[in-house]
Amino acid sequence: MKNPLWDGRYRNVPLLFYHFTERKDDMTLNEEIEKEYAKHPGGRPLKFKTPEELENAVNQYFAECEVKEKPKTMSGLALALGIDRKTLVNYSNKDGYFHTIKRARQIVEQQNEEMLVSGKGSATGIIFNMKNNFGWVDKTEQENRVILKQALVEFGDGQSQSNDTAEV
Repeated sequence: MKNPLWDGRYRNVPLLFYHFTERKDDMTLNEEIEKEYAKHPGGRPLKFKTPEELENAVNQYFAECEVKEKPKTMSGLALALGIDRKTLVNYSNKDGYFHTIKRARQIVEQQNEEMLVSGKGSATGIIFNMKNNFGWVDKTEQENRVILKQALVEFGDGQSQSNDTAEV
């Protein structure tokens, strides 16, 4: 039951007044407050209740991209789903949704890779996208050679050591 005097600014004032008004049910004030202000235990409820519902929406986005001949992107997918990119990433952390999001990421990554190899689009932009969104890195190889020389060392007792060279 909603308090008609509640305007959200003064949380305690309307509740105190409401406490003294006549109640029509068996619910105590604390129970009513808990029910009124109970928060979903995991934050906001999921927009897609089942992994299948999310998968259908993802497939619909990819089909639309094919028809309109526009590139598939993760931000475009999030926009088509009506959520933001962080929420899309959060879905991948939930049981049952991981495989759908992973597959969507693979499809977008594969298209970017094909564009890079075929020369379509800006190579710099595609590489930037791949590094920041798909974990690609520039690989540089270094060969380190250390040459250790051991000089002839004469000790005070007349003994000497040989001059050896080793490569590591």
